[in-house]
Amino acid sequence: MKKILLGLMLVVLFLGACASPVEAPTKESEVSAFQKAQDGKPFRFAYGQHGDPWMNLLLAGWLQACEDYDVLCEHTYITGQDEAGVLAYVDTITTENTSGLMIGMWYESRYVTGKKLVQDGIPFVAPHVPLDSSLVPGMLAWAGPDADEYSVAAGKAMAEKVQCKGPVAFSQSDLLPMENQVIEGFQLGFREICPDTEFIEKVAIGANDMAKSIAISSAVIQANPEVTAVFSATANGGQAWAKAAQENGKNPGEIVIQGMDYMEANLDMVKSGDIWMLVGQPVYEEAYYSVALLVNNLMGLPVPYANILPCPLITLENADDFYAIIEKAEEAVTK
Repeated sequence: MKKILLGLMLVVLFLGACASPVEAPTKESEVSAFQKAQDGKPFRFAYGQHGDPWMNLLLAGWLQACEDYDVLCEHTYITGQDEAGVLAYVDTITTENTSGLMIGMWYESRYVTGKKLVQDGIPFVAPHVPLDSSLVPGMLAWAGPDADEYSVAAGKAMAEKVQCKGPVAFSQSDLLPMENQVIEGFQLGFREICPDTEFIEKVAIGANDMAKSIAISSAVIQANPEVTAVFSATANGGQAWAKAAQENGKNPGEIVIQGMDYMEANLDMVKSGDIWMLVGQPVYEEAYYSVALLVNNLMGLPVPYANILPCPLITLENADDFYAIIEKAEEAVTK
């Protein structure tokens, strides 16, 4: 019992720090306590776009944390962009068949689902997107990066890199609130250093159709042949800009490209020089952390609502560090 309490105290301390994923307890002491508390009711995770590299990172963090804590976990996926399918599954979840849920609140349309979960007494954690507590009152917690902080830092880094030379172009997947926020933050940070640089109107390139994303990015380059730099707030955006630049006869680095997330294809383009910098949103880590938050709630311990995780900027100098996370993710997903 003393070992169990010590392990739980460590969880609380790590969660209070909000600086890194929690350290999992040792299986020989805490396993039975956690599973006994679940009483046969697993933690659940529902998601769409199965097989997408970004979603694989999220799933891998979930799976690894479930293994490390040795808690009961189940996940259900929907192939493709089937939002209705994800929410239909969530509607089947009750307090009789789950002890906690992880679900992204990145669409405003999910707030209704979140409110229903709260009403039904189902504790859930939202990874990735910081969410004001007034939007889904009663939600257990969120875990992810501080979008305002990292986007401003990215904008300042770009301003220094291009020495205020423009124009600068922008893209996002769709009109998602967080991506709007990220582009606005980037522009704010850039303007602090370079107040007069020209900005080109942002474009929506989609999330899953790379050919479409490249075509839209290419059209921007053709319409603005003097474009110096681009920033994309979506995971495949850096790749799309890099391939569009190649199609338009640009050499690597001729257009300074800044994108999001440490998927392997993105890291490869950093290594090749096609992408200058990535914003390293802690996708794997925030899913891992979400499980730790559910564990704390399961054991009746305090759970901070807002859990901010580090979001480093990735360049050639530190890209190798993130391949290790990719390898860990691949191992988790293929087990």
